[in-house]
Amino acid sequence: MTRSVWPCLAAVLAPLPAAATAQESGGQSASEPSGEAGDPQGDEVTIIVEGKRPTWSTLGDFEPELVLMPEDIAAYGAGSLGELLRQILAETSSGRGRSSGPPVVLINGRRVSGFREVGRYPVSAVARVEVLPEEVSLAYGFAADQRVINFILKRNVNITTATVRAGAPFEGGRTLGELDGQFLKIDGAERFSLDGTFETADAIREADRDIVFSDGSAGSSDRTIAPDTREWSAGFSASLGLPAGSVATLSGSYINTRDTALFGASSNSPDPLSQITDTSDLYTGLTVASGLAPSTWTLTASYSEIKEDTATDLDTQRPSGRETNLTRRLGQANALLNQRLASLAAGPLTLSASLDLSMRQQDSAIAEAGIISAASIGRDAIGGRVSLDLPILAPAPIPGDFALNGNVEVQRLSDFGSLVTYGYGVRWRPVPKLRLLASITQEEGEPALNDLGAPIVVTPGSRVFDFATLDNALATRVTGGNPDLVPDTRRVWKAGLQWTPSNKPRISVNLDYTSSRIDREVRRFALLTPEFESAFTDRVLRDAAGALLSFDNRPVQIGQGNRDELRTAITFSKRLATKRRRQTGPAPAKRRRSGRPGSLRISAIHRLTLRDEARLTEASDTPVLDFLRGSSGDEVGGTPRHQFDFSMYRWKAGIGLAMAVRYQSATRVTNAGSDLRFSDLTNLGARVTYEFNYSDAILNALPVLEETLVAINVSNIFDQKQRVTGPSGQTPDNFQPDLLDPFGRLFRIDIRKRF
Repeated sequence: MTRSVWPCLAAVLAPLPAAATAQESGGQSASEPSGEAGDPQGDEVTIIVEGKRPTWSTLGDFEPELVLMPEDIAAYGAGSLGELLRQILAETSSGRGRSSGPPVVLINGRRVSGFREVGRYPVSAVARVEVLPEEVSLAYGFAADQRVINFILKRNVNITTATVRAGAPFEGGRTLGELDGQFLKIDGAERFSLDGTFETADAIREADRDIVFSDGSAGSSDRTIAPDTREWSAGFSASLGLPAGSVATLSGSYINTRDTALFGASSNSPDPLSQITDTSDLYTGLTVASGLAPSTWTLTASYSEIKEDTATDLDTQRPSGRETNLTRRLGQANALLNQRLASLAAGPLTLSASLDLSMRQQDSAIAEAGIISAASIGRDAIGGRVSLDLPILAPAPIPGDFALNGNVEVQRLSDFGSLVTYGYGVRWRPVPKLRLLASITQEEGEPALNDLGAPIVVTPGSRVFDFATLDNALATRVTGGNPDLVPDTRRVWKAGLQWTPSNKPRISVNLDYTSSRIDREVRRFALLTPEFESAFTDRVLRDAAGALLSFDNRPVQIGQGNRDELRTAITFSKRLATKRRRQTGPAPAKRRRSGRPGSLRISAIHRLTLRDEARLTEASDTPVLDFLRGSSGDEVGGTPRHQFDFSMYRWKAGIGLAMAVRYQSATRVTNAGSDLRFSDLTNLGARVTYEFNYSDAILNALPVLEETLVAINVSNIFDQKQRVTGPSGQTPDNFQPDLLDPFGRLFRIDIRKRF
């Protein structure tokens, strides 16, 4: 299968560079204005003057770790800000937060009610993207545990696009399809957008893959490993300019998803056990922001409601089946003030103060065999955060300048009382191209509402890998929430370096060392290891012969966790000159592309995990789990010591070429000298995009292709899947490659047209 990919890629790639060369060979008068891809009727071109911060930059004296201009963005082939954010995930992720959620998102240097307010905006409306370190989030009322991404929009655009996507795994068994439309109009401070999407994906069954269990049976056509999915969504946002440069934005969206999964035929019924999950997600948000000035303020409010209804048909022993209803509601409001208190010799003394209100509610009900069990849990919170930035002159003979920061947050929770977070840090710039950062944060954090109150579900006959026997067992698995959880305490220390040795071409180096200690950390242990069983004996039940009967997989609270990580990011970006050409002959296209510079960007990010340990209980004699050296807490083995992301993006004359490689090193899980080995994993993906507005010949022959872009994507080109082997080289049933990754090599084509 792998060999067959290369002729297909070669056939696609071969004609495109030739077309680009033919376009660049012509001449063009220097007086012809250059246009940007997707910029109609003279949309502005953003010019950055070195030495002066661009308009709508973020608050504070921080340099971006990454800057993307329109020609850089074009190489990604993304259609919306959400797609672009997913493609730069490695550059925007942080190791300091409680989850791997998205970064703090700003629009034109201002806070928004939520990413869903702007996530469907087309990327052709973006003039510049800035990715900044976690410390910038303090100025916007957030904790310093998420990177900040600032989308700076063009001032005047009118964009209507439609996109058709289709794809399928090379191994078959599933067809992916998507149709979406976007409309966006920006007129200065006023914006209006509409969007809609419909997606479909067929199920993948065990019989569609090479799955053979240890008892000799083959994968069943009555059991899915990826559900049949149907999803549609719609959204809008509207911004209105107010007096004194203020802007008000109202947004809303609705998403409906239906998943259908099969769990195999039962002994009492010839029909497979089916499970249908309907999820509806309603969101609305409001943002009112003042103009950018020495004193600025922002008010945000949002409300979301997610309903998840799951119907499971059980065998004749339980003819009534099972129905689960889960509703999550979240309402929150924030008031943020940024104030310059004084102008000092080293810079302005600035204060950021915010007030937060939130309401969370989770209701669940399970109906089974005529018995209904219901649960409800909620949390109200009020809190405030203050952050102060103080620039000071470096004492002689130390070169450069310093800036100090102190911040404190107090939250009052209805279920846990008062929690306090505080932190402090220093920034030093000895020379203009070098900055050093250091910060310490001490945080008290509450357990997630779902970890506390998720409905308890008892599923008999689940496959559980038992490390005591190094084999699979059919046992009862218990999942849900744990109401006995208490707040944790985290202490995070970070030291960072930002170095820009060259601006033309731009070369930047970012080095971050993060060390965290977490007391009473909440974890879910998906694998039943001997260490877990010895520490939480009440979670495991065995018969007299030692066979596993039940495994309680609900979250637990461990004594202490320690993690140290070193992150190194190196980026190289260069503008590629494009020869201007003089247009001759008939011109059917309304918006020609020419003269716009190309772009080459190379990024390499390495994460080195130096320590990842956990003491399961607070008792001093409890063994310490070392996830780098044989311990495991999830279904993919231990913690990889090395994770590496390499990407290359090139765009010129309408042709975009992209390549991304992700690598993680091998891990192992040890049990009494018998190892379960998880292989290293390398994933290579490639994408080619072409904009037809850069070809006179194509548009003269086929005017319908005006403002059309085609993108061809192949992910996991070498069809790499993680291999898991036991002491004798066998692969346990639950760890078969096609069960861990049923998709493998995936082909997708996007056709996007602007009207």
